[in-house]
Amino acid sequence: MQPLASVESVAPAEVGAAESPAVEVPAVESPAVAVAAMPAPAVAVESPAEVAAAGNGEAPLESVALSPAAGLAADLPVRTPAVDERDQVLGVRCDNSHFNDPRRTDCAVCGQPLPNAESAVQPGPRPSLGVLVLDDGNVFGLETDYVLGREPQNDPEVAGGGARPLRVADPDGIVSRRHVRVALNGWDVQVVDLGSSNGTTIEVPGEPEPRSAAPHQPVVIVPGTRVNMGRRWFRYEALGRP
Repeated sequence: MQPLASVESVAPAEVGAAESPAVEVPAVESPAVAVAAMPAPAVAVESPAEVAAAGNGEAPLESVALSPAAGLAADLPVRTPAVDERDQVLGVRCDNSHFNDPRRTDCAVCGQPLPNAESAVQPGPRPSLGVLVLDDGNVFGLETDYVLGREPQNDPEVAGGGARPLRVADPDGIVSRRHVRVALNGWDVQVVDLGSSNGTTIEVPGEPEPRSAAPHQPVVIVPGTRVNMGRRWFRYEALGRP
């Protein structure tokens, strides 16, 4: 069996980009300039508690490839960009102001009981719903939709900015160019087979047999679910408390 190739995030800007001819520029010798050595800036590493809290704070989680994945999803560091572009959803806040799925009875971050009164439901920015753990160890935060395949940058949703592309290398060609979409709908994570040639199977925890995903039909998945695209696969894991 051949070793699995890597999965990489592809910038949507690659879509439609024409390849420019190479231009050779002659080298120009510059005078030597003495540059004082500058110490490298310190990089802060978030603790697991900070990771979980970041999904409920003031800034969204950014998808960052981490290789290899180490430990549970709650132990994975996730960086946060400066601009909050998260979708607004209805949720409930605990006494510590963590924003939660209104279907929960306790806070996903701190475990505090959640109010069950209808008046407690309010709109707010949706925190990260977890991570995708790829078969090669790469990890991507679930704060937006993804399209996976051999050429996901050609998907209309990627081109329109509605999803991020994850390119899956597959020399055998079993993975389609646009194979699967991972979509966030409210507080749910969905998998949609995009009419792939060889199909998509879903392994749900506790079920003895994998399911076959019907083309273009969203399937809600739970943490621990494995999604197979031929020999390639990924697993959905949640952040925080189950």
